[in-house]
Amino acid sequence: MLSSRRMTDETDYWYILCGREVVPAASARQWAEWYDKANRRIGRDEIGVLVVSTIFLGLDHRFFDDGPPLVFETIIFDDDCGHDLETFRYATYDQAEAGHKAACEIARRMIAGADALIAGPRESPA
Repeated sequence: MLSSRRMTDETDYWYILCGREVVPAASARQWAEWYDKANRRIGRDEIGVLVVSTIFLGLDHRFFDDGPPLVFETIIFDDDCGHDLETFRYATYDQAEAGHKAACEIARRMIAGADALIAGPRESPA
């Protein structure tokens, strides 16, 4: 398992994907060349006005604690105004795929809740 390599060398947070495996980049140049051409998208779904997008970041986003590098990210955002509503980060491709599916369910619930608010309270039968 990879572990975060904070402040150990100049490539301590650069990663590339080899298939579904996260691999430390040998250099910033290798990372930049890979990043420029790579398909980093894991998933993208539009659910009402919400978009769920999951990508490989290629940079370790674990800033405050120990553990494996967080190099995948899912964001739920409002496509109309561009606001991020939720953000989730993961260490592995499998976690990112599962997280994307879970985020799609969260987005569906957000839309359903918004629709219920717009509809207003329902009158109860007499």
